This record gives sequence, structure tokens and C-alpha cells, in this order.
Amino acid sequence: MRFVFFIFILFLFFSCQFRSVKNTASERDNSDSTEIQIPEIKYSDQKLESFLDSVGNLSPNPWMEKVSFFSDSIFRSGKSLNDSLTPEDFKELKAACKSKQIDQKFARKILPDLVLDSAFLKLEKIPLTLISFDQHDSDFKEFAVCAGNPELTGSTELYFFQSNKIISKHSNYNRYGLSIDHFKDSDGKTIIYYIENYESGSGIWWNNYYFYKYYGHQLIPVLNEIQNANLQPGWSIRVLNLESSILKTNPLTMKVVYSQELPDTANNLHLIVSDSTIIRYQWNEPSKTLEGDFANSKLSNAQKLTFYLQDNELLFINSFHSSLRNMLNDSLVIRNATLDYLNKVKNVTRNKSH
Repeated sequence: MRFVFFIFILFLFFSCQFRSVKNTASERDNSDSTEIQIPEIKYSDQKLESFLDSVGNLSPNPWMEKVSFFSDSIFRSGKSLNDSLTPEDFKELKAACKSKQIDQKFARKILPDLVLDSAFLKLEKIPLTLISFDQHDSDFKEFAVCAGNPELTGSTELYFFQSNKIISKHSNYNRYGLSIDHFKDSDGKTIIYYIENYESGSGIWWNNYYFYKYYGHQLIPVLNEIQNANLQPGWSIRVLNLESSILKTNPLTMKVVYSQELPDTANNLHLIVSDSTIIRYQWNEPSKTLEGDFANSKLSNAQKLTFYLQDNELLFINSFHSSLRNMLNDSLVIRNATLDYLNKVKNVTRNKSH
């Protein structure tokens, strides 16, 4: 349900907030005749440059919190549990993991609030997937199970175990199937991570890595980081692409390749930034998080959030202020494309205040 809700919100954002970018005849015909249309203002170059500088001089923190709220809410939505299986039930679970199927009644008995796809509801035995984080699958010290088939359904219910104790339940959405892995951190504790899929489509997608750590008798959230994102012309007033890949895990090190462009009125694209960078993450014990070393990265944390498919244009202007300033001093075509972008954002900002 949360994915359907997100798609609805995303649709409203791109179709309503930036209607001037993609204002086809059919959209005009289907619009609510009672809706109050606020005419777009053509601001002077001076006012647009002042707008750019005023946004650029503000703290990015409030926008960063707003932009990351949706993703972080899902990231932290895992349910902590403290359910111990009896020796008999634990033995039966291990046998089910070995056979890769589990009696549905038994699954409902040991897995709290189990939700199954309708395709499995009439089956006596249902598929069971074991995801082991141990050296051997037969150790059953740190592992997860999934009842159902994660390759056939986008939504996956993951139950994380520490021996015979269920310590956490997560609901993961990935249209292309479950993608989960793990590694040992510098302190020897297990970190697991999987890909959360927010949007998939032609010319538009967005996925994040979610990292969690076995800590004591809990599975705690330690890092929410963008994995990839893409917006092609027609979806928004910016064109963007980002791809993160894990180079190594101790310390966790990612390579990020990214670009952003602005279209002009003739739909030509003008480059804002195109680069790659390395980001290293170290364990921070006081905050119990994996902390990115953005001071030694070409991409700041604020800039990274501008690749989220969220309402983040003011954060983009703030964090890429110097790049936009340089574009205003470039050729007339690039300057006009930049001013047109600023004019659209300023109008959207004005409309939100009404």
C-alpha cells in the first residue's frame, strides 16, 4: 500500500507542481474547470539571480530533512521483535529451510503478522527462502527467512533471526525481486543490506540501499543511501542520473557516478555536472550509524539528496549554487536555460505560498 501511495504522491508532484513543463492539450482538456490557475510570472533576470543567491545562502538542513523524510520513514519502519521459538519449533523451522517449503499453519504460528500473496493462500505448503549470514547455511546463528517467493512478488516479508529468536520483521519492496547481501563490519558484527525500490518505469526510477546491523539482540538501521536514480526529459524540469556501486565492505566504500542537466525551450540538454566520486563510510559508535566521509568526496550529502525523486528543487539550487552561477556566465543559450529553470522554480515556490 505504501508503494501505491508513493506513486500517487509522485504523480501529483510531477504532473501538478511542474505542469508548465509538460502541459499537453489532453491535460488541459481533463483539468478541473473549477481549479484556480495562477498565471506564471516572468521574472526579471535580476530578480532570478537574487533568488538564486538568496536560496544559495541559506542552510540546506531543513530541505535535507524534508527530502529524506519519505525514504527514511520506510528505512526505519522495521518492527523490533523478541519472539523465541521452542526447541521443537526451531528444529521444524530448520527442516523447512532445508526443504525450501513450510507448512502454512506452522508459518503463521511462528512468524508474527505474516502476510502472504493471494497466490499462496490456498496452499498447504508454501515456499520458504533461507538467507544465511553465517559462514555455513546450517549454522542458523544469524539468518532471515521469507515465506512465499520473493522472485514472483514485489513485496517481501523478511524475518530476521538470532539463533532461535526472531528479532526483527521488515517489509521490503523491489519490483525486480529481493536483492539482499551482508558483510562483517570492522568490529566483527554483521551488517545486512538490501535494495528498496521506490519507482520503476521508462525513463524514471529510484532505488536506495538500506543497511542494518546486528547489534546486541537487535537489528538496528545504520545507513540509508541512494543506489540509483534516473529522470529523463519530460518527467521534470531537470534531467538526472546516478549509479552507486559497492567497491568494498571494510570499510564500506562506494563509487558514485552522477550527472544532472537542464533542458532549454528547444529540449536541448545543458550539462550542470557530470562526474564520479568515492565515498567511504566508517562506523560511528555514539550515533550507531555508518557515517559517510563527504568532506573527502566530490559530492556533498546535500547534493546527493537532489537525486531523490522528491520535491527538492530548492535544495538543488542551494547545493549546486556555484554551478548554476557559472551557467549564468556561460553562453546566451545556457544562461537562458538556467534563467528559465529558476523562473519555473520561483513560480512553483510562489504558488505553494498561496
